[in-house]
Amino acid sequence: MLKYLNFKIGLFFLVFALLFAIFIVPTVSDDWRKTAGADVEFFTIGPRFFPFLTAGIMAALSILLMIDTFSQLKTGKTPPPTSFNREQFIPVLMFMAIGALYIFSISFLGVLVATPLCLVAYFRYFDIRKWGWLLLLSFGITAAIYFCFEKLMMVPLPRGFLEP
Repeated sequence: MLKYLNFKIGLFFLVFALLFAIFIVPTVSDDWRKTAGADVEFFTIGPRFFPFLTAGIMAALSILLMIDTFSQLKTGKTPPPTSFNREQFIPVLMFMAIGALYIFSISFLGVLVATPLCLVAYFRYFDIRKWGWLLLLSFGITAAIYFCFEKLMMVPLPRGFLEP
């Protein structure tokens, strides 16, 4: 089993998800529960829920990838090759590089400026060339994020240089 790339990837991310859930998520603070009024009760799920949910989804998908590799072997199909060429790796690196630039730019550009710029970069790199669609999708997704977080959930998003 360990000679197949999908099984190795599934095992790696399963271990990563478990380590994340055991060691990293418990460090998330519960300070949000502390308030001046001692008789206040909270009925929210708290800040630890989504990291645990992410770890659970990652673990489940990793297990499915490992099961898929096993089922391919059982039915006689050949699992994907254990090696890959450079042309397959470059889009992954570009996706990660654009995402890293987005994360670092949020603090000084703000979400409302950094998100459409990041989406335009993604769409241009991954071959959406029609500017009408590109701008509509970029600003539409940014507007949806703003509406969901700022208006519905009342979560303040970083404003960057737009901060009053």
